[in-house]
Amino acid sequence: MERVYDGRLPKVAIVGAGVSGLRSADILTRAGAQVTIFEARDRIGGRVHQVENGGHLVDAGSNWIHGTRGNPMSRLAEKTRTVIMEPEEGSVVIDVTGKKRTEKESGELDAEFWDTIVEAFKYSDENSATIDVETSLFDYLSEVWSGKFGGDSGRTQDLKDDSRMWGQFVGSPIERQSLKFFFLEECLEGENVFVASTYQKILHKVARPALMKANVRLGHEVKHIQYRQSAEGSAVKVRLADGAEHEFDEVIVTCPLGWLKRNKSSAFTPPLPPRLSSAIDNIGYGALEKLYITFPQPFWLGTSSPSADNSQPSTDTPCFIRFYNPQYHPDPASKLSTTWNQSVVSLAHLPPPTAQPTLLFYMHGDCGTYLTRLLAPHSPHSKPYNHLLQSFAEPFYSRLPNYSPTSKICIPTSFYLTSWQTDPFAGHGSYCCFQTGLAEGDKDIEIMRSTAGLGDNGQGLWLAGEHTAPFVALGTTTGAWWSGEGVARRVARRYGLVVDEEEEEMEEAEKVDEIVENEGESVGDRLEGEVSEVSIGKSMNGTALGG
Repeated sequence: MERVYDGRLPKVAIVGAGVSGLRSADILTRAGAQVTIFEARDRIGGRVHQVENGGHLVDAGSNWIHGTRGNPMSRLAEKTRTVIMEPEEGSVVIDVTGKKRTEKESGELDAEFWDTIVEAFKYSDENSATIDVETSLFDYLSEVWSGKFGGDSGRTQDLKDDSRMWGQFVGSPIERQSLKFFFLEECLEGENVFVASTYQKILHKVARPALMKANVRLGHEVKHIQYRQSAEGSAVKVRLADGAEHEFDEVIVTCPLGWLKRNKSSAFTPPLPPRLSSAIDNIGYGALEKLYITFPQPFWLGTSSPSADNSQPSTDTPCFIRFYNPQYHPDPASKLSTTWNQSVVSLAHLPPPTAQPTLLFYMHGDCGTYLTRLLAPHSPHSKPYNHLLQSFAEPFYSRLPNYSPTSKICIPTSFYLTSWQTDPFAGHGSYCCFQTGLAEGDKDIEIMRSTAGLGDNGQGLWLAGEHTAPFVALGTTTGAWWSGEGVARRVARRYGLVVDEEEEEMEEAEKVDEIVENEGESVGDRLEGEVSEVSIGKSMNGTALGG
């Protein structure tokens, strides 16, 4: 149904200046719409955000590109000369006692874990209709390994400990990862690459059209939206936190899923349709935090540490370090949870000139919640803030090669912990995930993607964001981009507007439409039976975009 206003260009409000909102604004302004973006924060980017730590720029949110084939983030990285890195294979394991496992042991555990993950992925896709909603990925893996190695064997226990690293991929404990909808963790084909020089240049590129052509209003929090009860209704009304009210023809809400969960009952009039409301409730919302610790030198690389000219390190210490849930940690809180395991990336392994003497910890679940609450009263980089983080992290990094408590190069110079769980505009979390108890996860995503028809039916309300993306891009920056673009195109079509775009963009839009149309096919049909490690999981996204 087209909505015509005697030749007048439509007025569109976009709530949120993250990647999804910025992309929507770009498409709509090129189509001629009058666009206003309301952003509650005093900055753009949403869960794509950079901070300085120890003299180095780091990503607080997204720092991966998931699947490089046909991925607009890969194209933007190339255009902006953003440095990316395909991490080397292999990692080292520090077990529950603090013992470093051999390279052979670590490699065998890693290989067995990923081989079984691939089996679980296929099993989920082929048997989703009959899998019990309460069955977790951990249940499946435990059963496979118990049958293969014995339920009480050390090998099975090691693999169970190893499997808890999955929490850093999705921001939620593996014991809560739905097996029934595990297949929704599929990514685009290609490699998962680390954005070594941060997302900063990509974000600037994404934001530039909106900043030039749209009315971007930072520090303006939207509290309520009154959308049309029917296609023949009047304007959509947007009320801000300061009480000001504005009228628009259409409103696109790109707020995170966590925000929708907490605010949907009070933020919309009329109330959202019951099926849309339940979809928002049903899909999980992860909680992933990142801790950056910078040292004078990367002591864990030993004498072959990067030199002043940023030459590449030559070391037996791999880029990835996996700490199992630590029985040796002195904090009593570590004994109350299974989520104190840490996935650590050595940023000293990044290519020049981006390498830095920094360890990046990914944490989820109770551990991340405990730390963010513990640090909430303290300002970043203050003395108590640094002391608390050093007390938390030292039991981990002191297990790395070449550590000496008396060596100056082993004493951190800077700490930074993200705090997405205490950020109301991030929805107190990172990005969507699929937890046990979920009965219709794929349909829930489709309902949110369509906003239960409220936009297409002429009622003026649309949802966009990583939680409404095509299945292969859920929970990613790519998903936010595609979702924002897709909704903007639907709005433009309703008014008969033509988007001024390049051929490359038109081809990409057609490809995304094809991806969505083929979502009902099996994994075997989509990937011709070839499922690899890089096509599964969100690779420690962090959204906070998240992840």
